[in-house]
Amino acid sequence: MEPDPIDEAWARVVERWDDDEQHKLFVGLCFSLSRLPEAGRRYREVRERDPARREDAARRIDKLLTFASKTLDATKEPPPDMKRARRILFVVALVLFCALILSSAFVLLHIQ
Repeated sequence: MEPDPIDEAWARVVERWDDDEQHKLFVGLCFSLSRLPEAGRRYREVRERDPARREDAARRIDKLLTFASKTLDATKEPPPDMKRARRILFVVALVLFCALILSSAFVLLHIQ
C-alpha cells in the first residue's frame, strides 16, 4: 500500500513547524485532494495537545477557515435569472391558455 501523501506532508509540517511554506504546501495538498477537513482536524489536534504550538495552531485554523470560506464562495453557482424564468413561465402559460381556449371553441363549434 502506498503511503498517504497527506501523512507525508503533515510529517514535514510537524518537522518544520515554523516554515510557513510547509503549511501552505500541506493545505494546498489537502485542498487538491478534497480533504481540507483533515487539515483542520490535524491543526485542532496540535492546538489541543501541544501548549507550545497552541496559539500558532489556532491562528492556522483561522486561516484555514478563511480559505475554505473563500473557496466555497468562489464555487457557488450564481442565482438563476428570475426575470428570465418568469418571462418563460408567462409565455408557456399564455400558450397553454390560448390552446385551451381554441380547443374549447373548436369543440363548441362542432357540437352545434
